[in-house]
Amino acid sequence: KSSTKKFDIILIVEDSGIGIPHSEKEKIFDAFYQQPDQDLEKFGGTGLGLTITKKLIQAMSGRIEVFANKGKGTSFLILIPGIEELTYIGEEKIEKEIQTPNLEKFSLLIADDEEYNRRIIKEFLREFNIEIYEACNGEETIQLTKDLMPDIIIMDVRMPIIDGIAACKILKDDPNLKHIPIIISTAFVMTDTEKEMKLYCDSFLQKPIKKSELMDMIIFYLNPKKTILQNADE
Repeated sequence: KSSTKKFDIILIVEDSGIGIPHSEKEKIFDAFYQQPDQDLEKFGGTGLGLTITKKLIQAMSGRIEVFANKGKGTSFLILIPGIEELTYIGEEKIEKEIQTPNLEKFSLLIADDEEYNRRIIKEFLREFNIEIYEACNGEETIQLTKDLMPDIIIMDVRMPIIDGIAACKILKDDPNLKHIPIIISTAFVMTDTEKEMKLYCDSFLQKPIKKSELMDMIIFYLNPKKTILQNADE
């Protein structure tokens, strides 16, 4: 076998079960942890499945994200980067054209005080039909969100006036705005900071942002069920 090129794998698993309370989302990956109101006789399990899954994914330099609310089911997003495509000697190589996702027009708010970072994201997305808004601080982000109601927000953490985490708290506390997905982007990810970010945002990307990871997140939040069907058809 010989390697040729690399690609990223995205897996999305959804259920319609009892869901997970927001406060329990981080604990479910702990060994032997059981949700307090879970019926053990009905669902069984030892609390090791997600722990083992996370360790295997991390061993492949990937990550797993959980999106859930109590009573509304659970979705898991798995990203595994840099998987090598393999071909066999003596077999004809089949090249599959990498197609651009067919996304309907949507709006995106980029909140970052660094113009360079905003320009990079815009360059990644220039081939799509997107209405892009830009904010340079948390206060401006909150006001633009109220005025323009973007479909998705990419939020930097370290911004003047109001930082990204504080802005997320304000937006998620507003019943008219809390449905808007917020993806935190930061170069500073420590355990405590990461936990705090996940309390007030829907997901996060570590800088430098990769185009493939950014697109995976956008596609997931715009239409996750459609994405699953498209991937299955392929």
